[in-house]
Amino acid sequence: MSFTLNSHITIGLYKFKGVHDVHIKQGVHSPNNSCVIRLPISARLRQYNRLSTVSMSTAEAFTEGDKVLVKLGYNGNYATEFEGFVRRIDFSTPLAIECEGYIYQLRKKVMQPKTFVKVDYKEILRYIIAGTDIVFSEAMSNERLVVDKFIIRNDSGAEVLEQLKKHLTNVLQVMFHGNQLYMGVAYLDGNTKKGLVLQTVKYKMGWNVIRDQGLRKRIPPVDKVNFQITGIKSDGTKVKARSDNDSLNVKRIRTYCVTNQSALDYLAKLHECRETYTGYEGKIVAFGIPYCQHAWRIELSDSRYQERAGVYLADSVEVRYNRRGFRRIVGIGIKIS
Repeated sequence: MSFTLNSHITIGLYKFKGVHDVHIKQGVHSPNNSCVIRLPISARLRQYNRLSTVSMSTAEAFTEGDKVLVKLGYNGNYATEFEGFVRRIDFSTPLAIECEGYIYQLRKKVMQPKTFVKVDYKEILRYIIAGTDIVFSEAMSNERLVVDKFIIRNDSGAEVLEQLKKHLTNVLQVMFHGNQLYMGVAYLDGNTKKGLVLQTVKYKMGWNVIRDQGLRKRIPPVDKVNFQITGIKSDGTKVKARSDNDSLNVKRIRTYCVTNQSALDYLAKLHECRETYTGYEGKIVAFGIPYCQHAWRIELSDSRYQERAGVYLADSVEVRYNRRGFRRIVGIGIKIS
């Protein structure tokens, strides 16, 4: 069976099916999804099925903030690979349209000052995304974490989102799938029953995987890290939580934002899980199909190295599409099962 490359891209008011190159990067460790689209520096418009006889500068057709939708595929079957906005235009040859995901709307939003006291962190997120096209991922309903106090000043929405992540000890992932925001655990934790539960895609080395890029087994440190988190209340009272081990290798974290005992216990557990997970580090290079997104589960098999078999978190997905082919580069992370 032959495969014909297809693209369907919309930027602002314009739609087109041919490009020089598309390069997309998305992952679970950052909300900054990016896409670079390379186009000819001049083009002819088609309106009502009539092709104009006058060429125009491609750069003049687009402006910062134009909405972007990228669909790619084979044989007329498309899948949405990126949604976002034009951030800047690079006047090179070919022309490069640099795009950003929905974090763009938060980067452009100036927050009004507000103080939150003893609220679930999702209430703060609702205030941050108010007035944008951003919505919560359905998996957010499984997450709950009480924040004692959080102050928003005249920063951008993106800056406030980063501040909230920092105040929650930098252990929660913040990511976008299209306009859906998720802030929480990136994988399903069997003990806490929290995390994203997304689709599973099968990859087999030597079959639908072209090669691996530095795929190596991750060996947890012999000496575990004992995370000790201290929440400090406004009156100076301290609430402490620690990892479930007696290691002398201690890492201390202080927070003025979270002082609830159960919340601190949960954060300590997440820090320990992130430090001691088993799995692989590296990437696999696959074809454009099967379709896969970041935070999906990867069922990996390898006839040569049976120990690689298992279900892993796809912690990043990079897409490269041009006239030479369509490749999906998937980062392999924590082993789920």
